[in-house]
Amino acid sequence: MKLDNMPTVILSVIIVGLVMGIGIIVLDQFGDATKDSTVVLNESITVASGVATPANDDILSIQYLVNASNGQDFLIANNESDSALVNITGQDSDTIKIGRNDGNYNISYTYDADSEATTATFGTRDAVDDFVTWIPVIIIIIAAAIILGLVMRSFGQGRI
Repeated sequence: MKLDNMPTVILSVIIVGLVMGIGIIVLDQFGDATKDSTVVLNESITVASGVATPANDDILSIQYLVNASNGQDFLIANNESDSALVNITGQDSDTIKIGRNDGNYNISYTYDADSEATTATFGTRDAVDDFVTWIPVIIIIIAAAIILGLVMRSFGQGRI
């Protein structure tokens, strides 16, 4: 490889990195878009220190929450909750904060479940993401090969 080819190599590596990065973002968005809205009815949860974690994440809405011991309903009709009473929180909407006593509750909610398409696109995204982490190593190897070639050429005076 000649030194004159260096800009082409650098540009090629940058373009490959950009295309892979954009591909990962597209796969991530596509995977989120292919999730199925699923309803869970009467799941038992335990509230400790005002926080509960249901079995599923990506919770969209809570339709029903009732204290399992006394039957007290904590949600207003028509899927509207008292926002000071019940909040969906967490990075993936996977935690419920309840402004009432700790204990056992029954909850019904809607969440985004992974479909087969979601699982496939996230698997592809993760595989590409694993390769992207090697790009800096590849760049260092290319740079070292170029430097080594220049050193060998200057000391060998073209005999190599």
